[in-house]
Amino acid sequence: MAATYANVLIIDDNGERCVSITTPLYQWGWYRLIVAHSPTEAVAYLASETVDLVIVQVSLALQDEFLILTQLRKTASLRHTPVIITATFADLPLVTKCIPFGEIDFLPLPIVDELLQHRVIANMEKQQLLKQALSSLTAYNATKRVTDDLKQIILPLGIKLSMEKNFDHLLSLIVSEAKSLCHADMGILYLRVKDDQLQPVVMMNNSLTMTWIGADNQQAPFSALFLYDEHGLPNQNLTTRVALTEQTSNIPNTYDLTNAINLAPIPEFDAAFGYKSISCLTVPLNSQEMMGVLQLINAYDPISQKVVPFTQYHQQVLESLASQAAVALQNLVLRHRHEELLHYEQELQIGHDLQMEFLPKTLPHPAGWEIGARFYPAAEVSGDFYDVFSMRRDKLGLVIADICDKGMAAALFMALIRTLVRAYGQRNDYYDRKRFGIGLAPVAEPPIISQRPFHQEDVKTLTDAIGLTNYYISQNHYQSHLFATLFYGVLDPPSGKLMYINCGHNPPILFHTHTGEIELLQPTGPALGLSLDARFAVSEVDISPGMIFLAYTDGVTEIRNPQNEMFTKQRLQKILSATPFTVDELLSRIETAIREHKDKADQIDDITLLAIHHLPST
Repeated sequence: MAATYANVLIIDDNGERCVSITTPLYQWGWYRLIVAHSPTEAVAYLASETVDLVIVQVSLALQDEFLILTQLRKTASLRHTPVIITATFADLPLVTKCIPFGEIDFLPLPIVDELLQHRVIANMEKQQLLKQALSSLTAYNATKRVTDDLKQIILPLGIKLSMEKNFDHLLSLIVSEAKSLCHADMGILYLRVKDDQLQPVVMMNNSLTMTWIGADNQQAPFSALFLYDEHGLPNQNLTTRVALTEQTSNIPNTYDLTNAINLAPIPEFDAAFGYKSISCLTVPLNSQEMMGVLQLINAYDPISQKVVPFTQYHQQVLESLASQAAVALQNLVLRHRHEELLHYEQELQIGHDLQMEFLPKTLPHPAGWEIGARFYPAAEVSGDFYDVFSMRRDKLGLVIADICDKGMAAALFMALIRTLVRAYGQRNDYYDRKRFGIGLAPVAEPPIISQRPFHQEDVKTLTDAIGLTNYYISQNHYQSHLFATLFYGVLDPPSGKLMYINCGHNPPILFHTHTGEIELLQPTGPALGLSLDARFAVSEVDISPGMIFLAYTDGVTEIRNPQNEMFTKQRLQKILSATPFTVDELLSRIETAIREHKDKADQIDDITLLAIHHLPST
């Protein structure tokens, strides 16, 4: 069968003339031919069909006040259809009357096949060129319209979106502006949340007079959509597919695709609210990362107020808006994150300042002794602490501790333990002052005399401080699963005696400068907070003149270099065994050695040092 290249309508009431036209056209096989014997018959045919060329006898062209020519020119789809008037040379004056209707050509009678072929091909080529020109003009106008709208609507709207500082207002603005631009009845905005779901956050429906915003804590009319199924495969859902592929979907009629694609939750919404979702335009919101999906339902023709498919123009406009909205959303999210970060940093700085308040501002200087400390937190707040404080009968409390966590939780736990240990350790001072009628201001010690360095009440003070602190933490904070290693010693400077409890802490080092001997003060009980009924033993050592006591947290020995090698206890003891020096020099040398070992590696744990030197007798 020959291919059909054009539809040709032939209007002639003379059978012989019709045959002279149709026969060669049939022979060439390029055309589908329709023959009408009157203008009325031709008009009836054109009421439901279109043609590419009309060949009409001149008298029929003039009949009924140019009926056929008038019909062609007033019908938009036929307005540019070329017309060939057949007439004898004697009828040329009649042909000239048809010229005002435009697109008119003349073919003399009787028909000459070669001339017929030439005129038909020439008019069809002209028609094709005209169609191409009109198509190009239409495309240009569409592009110009989009360009103008980008300048006059989308870009100003993008500025408007970017200026919105309230997140919920921004979400509502995106949906309302999208509906307005595309004449849509309903708009839904989904945002991607952490667990790979598309969470509906805004829904607006004009015909149902329904507006839902997630921030209002109302029940959502749409359920969340999982991007992946239980096997980790992409869900075959219209909305999730748009999110994952980042490709727009434009469906003229969803009811034509009910069995072809999962449209949830649209059908469920329609059933619940008696709605009918027909046309559906879904675009991704993407700005460096997929942020969500914007979906419009039911485009309305502004004139007929009937539901129509979303046009290519609607799609281009919505994609432009979605791009602007995604940028605005991302910028606002980043702005909020930055503000949260600044607030968090401010809180960390406050926490750091408060934590530093818990450390002693000055250290006691008993005669014949040097005391020094260093504190290098790995972050703004720390889980390490040390403390040196005066106790009854000229004793000194020495504390160093390490919380088994990092960050704010460890810092808060540190503050709690430091407060409990200090309060329980100094409570007898308060009782003494009350007992002897002495005010709470610093005064001379009450007249309690003991021949031994440590009175029984001193031992009880130490054991109570540790026992009560452990009991409080284990009883009230066991659910936090936090514990602390802690060394608490009570020093009697005149005698050099040190009474202590080591709660699972790194053994402090006693270095005998005269002999080079190193003694480790091993744990005498478990870490604080591990057990409600934990038992803690008290030990006692002599710190003779010339000896150095060094306590530290594990951040010292476990700090790593770029080769992932730890500093180790051996390096620390080697520094301690070097030429005698002051406490300040010792701590500075340790600091320098740690810094050189660490090099460019990160410090991941807090570092705390507490050193005491019993000066040699002169």
